[in-house]
Amino acid sequence: MGAQGSAYPALPWGANGIEPIDKVEFMSDLQKAWNNDDVNQYKELWRTSWPFRESMIKAGDKDFDQDLLDDNVMGLIKNGLRHRSSIEWRQVSIEAARTFLYNEKARQTLVKLEYIDSLSLLTMSDDVGADVVGAGVAGGGAGGKEGGSEQVARNLLAVNIMSELADHQEFIQLLCRASILNFLCIVLNQVPQAAEKVTEIFVKLSNMEANLNLLREGSVGDILESTFKTCVYERPAAGGDMERWKMNVNALGNVARVLGTMIKYEHECQVETENVVKVFDRLGVPRSEDIPDCLKLLSSLARLFYWVCRMSGSVADRLQERLSAHEDPDYVLHVMVKLWTKCVDIHNIIGQAKADYQSIQMGGWSGSASAWDKFCTDDLDRSVRISMGSPEMKSKENSARSFLCYMNSLLWLCLAQPTLRWKLRDAGFKKLHLAFELEDPELIRVILSTIRHLVDSPAAQQCHELIEFFGKALTDYLDQAIEGRFPENQVRLLLDSLSILALQRGMQELFTEKRIWERLQKFRPEAFLRDPHRRVSRDKEFTRIEMVSLFIVAQVSVHPSNRMTWVYSDRLLAADAKWAPETQYPTRQNDFEPYLEVLVKDRDDTVRTVASLLLTLFQEKKFHQPAEEVAGTFKSVLEWWKVNSTTQYEAHRELLDNGGELHVRGLRELLDDAIRRRENQTALTSMETMKYCAPHECVLALSLFSRLALEPKFKSLFRDALEPLLGCVCSGIWAEAREAAATLANLMWMPDFKEERLVCWLKFDGPHCVAVDSANVLMPVKAGNPKAVEMGKGMYRNLWGVKFVEGSCVTLHPDGLQTNKVPGTLTSASASDTLHATSKREYQWLGTEPGPRRFTVTCWFYWPSDPTMDTKVLIQTTPPKVDTRGADPSTASVYVECVVTCCKCGAPVVAGDNLSSDAQGCTACGAPWSQVKDGPQEFVWVLVDDKKGGADKTRKTMKTPKLMPGWHFLAIVSSHSSSSKTFDGTKFWLDTWPVTLKQVWIKNDFYNIGNFTGKTDDGEGGRKPFGLIADFRIYADALSDNAVKALAAEQNSENHPDEIARLLGSMDAATILAQRLDVPDTAAECLRALGSLATLSSQRAKIYSVCGREVLKMLESPYPMIRRQAARLLANIA
Repeated sequence: MGAQGSAYPALPWGANGIEPIDKVEFMSDLQKAWNNDDVNQYKELWRTSWPFRESMIKAGDKDFDQDLLDDNVMGLIKNGLRHRSSIEWRQVSIEAARTFLYNEKARQTLVKLEYIDSLSLLTMSDDVGADVVGAGVAGGGAGGKEGGSEQVARNLLAVNIMSELADHQEFIQLLCRASILNFLCIVLNQVPQAAEKVTEIFVKLSNMEANLNLLREGSVGDILESTFKTCVYERPAAGGDMERWKMNVNALGNVARVLGTMIKYEHECQVETENVVKVFDRLGVPRSEDIPDCLKLLSSLARLFYWVCRMSGSVADRLQERLSAHEDPDYVLHVMVKLWTKCVDIHNIIGQAKADYQSIQMGGWSGSASAWDKFCTDDLDRSVRISMGSPEMKSKENSARSFLCYMNSLLWLCLAQPTLRWKLRDAGFKKLHLAFELEDPELIRVILSTIRHLVDSPAAQQCHELIEFFGKALTDYLDQAIEGRFPENQVRLLLDSLSILALQRGMQELFTEKRIWERLQKFRPEAFLRDPHRRVSRDKEFTRIEMVSLFIVAQVSVHPSNRMTWVYSDRLLAADAKWAPETQYPTRQNDFEPYLEVLVKDRDDTVRTVASLLLTLFQEKKFHQPAEEVAGTFKSVLEWWKVNSTTQYEAHRELLDNGGELHVRGLRELLDDAIRRRENQTALTSMETMKYCAPHECVLALSLFSRLALEPKFKSLFRDALEPLLGCVCSGIWAEAREAAATLANLMWMPDFKEERLVCWLKFDGPHCVAVDSANVLMPVKAGNPKAVEMGKGMYRNLWGVKFVEGSCVTLHPDGLQTNKVPGTLTSASASDTLHATSKREYQWLGTEPGPRRFTVTCWFYWPSDPTMDTKVLIQTTPPKVDTRGADPSTASVYVECVVTCCKCGAPVVAGDNLSSDAQGCTACGAPWSQVKDGPQEFVWVLVDDKKGGADKTRKTMKTPKLMPGWHFLAIVSSHSSSSKTFDGTKFWLDTWPVTLKQVWIKNDFYNIGNFTGKTDDGEGGRKPFGLIADFRIYADALSDNAVKALAAEQNSENHPDEIARLLGSMDAATILAQRLDVPDTAAECLRALGSLATLSSQRAKIYSVCGREVLKMLESPYPMIRRQAARLLANIA
């Protein structure tokens, strides 16, 4: 009969020639042989009939066999299977039944005849009676150690037939019975010749996930683990038993495959990494030309090693499990380098051979003839030649591709480990993209599964180049799918991987650059039609693919540069010079929003939710209303998010698995889980939460919250949301934690709950915290060395205050601060962006924008007992650039000057103008300064009126009550009449004494605080320091008289506008935010939030204790925004 591997069994009897068989006569002769108990005749009849039957089957004519079945040939076989006295009868009948296994009807009959039990009985002693038929084998079925040659032969026959039965679904569950599995384990343990076939059966059984529990519960797992450790794989010397070695190698490969499958499906197996590496080293890294390729074994071992590493807590730890005999700590890495080199070489040989197939046929080839010639040999025997296109060659090529796939995927796992990444680079690993050239659907599935696993892990996301590499590769896959060159059954996995990548802001920029919306429209054009009636007929898979496509586009559309017009992407501008910074992608009004309007009516809840959230987020005009008008919408979205957030993943899983009520976990419990996860280096992934939560939808909801949190009028809505937001940072998936951290940071941006529009707040609450903006809007810069307040002299418990001396000041913004054009610098933090992306455009308000003449400046200043006669500048406007001709020069817009009355003529003389070497004295009478300086002195406040703009400025001098030594409150309220409650002009407050200056406005331009540095940006200034000040604020609104009086009456900091920060501090926000610095995408926003929290003096030491060292390392991060936010945080806690 046919050779091994044929679709038909190789029976022990042989036949020469093909003779026609008469069906009636054949059935009659079989019956006679049975009636006469003539087993030899019975055997001969089956032997002589097989050549004819086989030829008919191969020709596609199965009528003869079907007629035999219709004439109840199975009845005769049944009689033989249950013969009471002769094992020979049973054996012949078993072999006869074997020839019908190709026939479905025959297989069903054999199941009823308990064919597998007959096989088990075949392995028992001759004197076993028929009364045990159907009882199974409870051990000992393989005989003694080998039980004699006949017993071994029967065991081998049974195992071979069971291997064939394992190809058919009808017998799978029967083969998984404990009695059969025990028999197979005994044979594996006691009959070496059967190892290859027994392990082959286990491979086939393990292909069904449902069988793995049965394999693991019995002794199969232990036997396989033992076989893996003890199997002799060393190639014998010349003259040794090569056939036994081949069987051992094949058996070892089969065992590796089963163990790999068990580990893949999370069944615990004890696999020693060092044993895998030993085999790799001995057989994968040949030391002589006669060593065969062993690709089938190597591919199975690579698969096993891949799953061991992927399912372990730390890939790095697995790779460090090396042989004790080797003292080289990088021994495993060296072996992997050689294996990967082998993979690449073979891949190139096969690729070149395919390209030059016709040349090979003609006897020529552009590649290396010796390399191809060497490859065209049997996988385990170099002396056996195989031809291109033969089954053996196809099998070897499949093994080579599988080997490449799993080795490449394993190296990706290693690249995701920071401790291994640099070692792989130094070891010279190259061409790690080759897996993407594979076309086999199952291997593509492995590739996509690996990528989906990695991009969801914190370790991989620390490597921007790796994530970028995956993003571009998957985009290429999507293009192949659009062109119909991608396996249809892997499309969903591809989109799942893209949807996870789309959660990351860097990938959102890449997908924007790649125009992912347009690509997805081409991919499934019918999925983007705007006909709601069409959607009724969708099948489940169509719905899933369309939903994941929506996830991808939804995440891309909420990237800060795609939804906030004042934020733009450095990457997109670099890639496309025509890209407008205010561009929203996908295009909203005529494209994306109409599509979402259709989806809002969809029958799928998830699709409706995503569409509704996006429309709510995009249509910002509805949020131009007062907070009370929006509260209902906000609360409904908030309550939905709290229930569906990945924060409650554990609670939802327990509810779904065990029933009962939903146990909402508290913040302390969530923080403990977060700390434990970080210590164990485990993380919650988006894919595992999708069964229980709504990760994509929750990221969209939080994107809405982060936008509303920027608006002062909506901050009060978040009072009860602080704890859930912190809980999300604790335990939510990385993308959701990022948006929760962004929301918290935005709540501390321009605080507080009273809708005050505080755009600058220099507390000066510490000797090193001079350039700290507690409004978290600006990133001021300190110049010179202002002095800390003297002990016992500071404001608010003697702590606050900074004395500006000559050469020192604080610059608020390089372009100056205008309260009607608040910079959006700290409204977003995407890891790969720079501050350039957010610092050049002003924030866009939801509702009424601040007027250019509506603002308030307040501060406390200390008036000394012996003030100097110098001019003291509090505020300086922005100087023009040096090369800017005709620009408005910088001025001191608010300052104090000393006026001396000339003793000769009584005219006022400004002392500050006469303290330099070119003093002019009294301009009225010409008296020199030496005669004027001892006259009566008076300090006056000066505001520079800028109502006409340009160089036409007017000094407005105010004589105020004499200042007593000590702290005094100052406020400048600028207003423009828009109602009966306001006025046109400026109201100047000194303590509780006001003066109204009608039709007078200082310039809405704040550059330097505490000094005047010159009229241009290269001017030599800094000689007009103001002195000691504290609690300097700028509001983008005109405060009421009552509000000003309340500020003037404050004795401590309890009512300061940092209540949000204080509430977060009381909830241990510093510890919580510090837990999520592992993923760069999340770290950028957590650092921004921590930097804002650090403006609270009570939190600075706490922040440094929980993450100070880690933040110091981040100063060298490859991500620009992380470096900048880390620097800001360290500056704020200095």
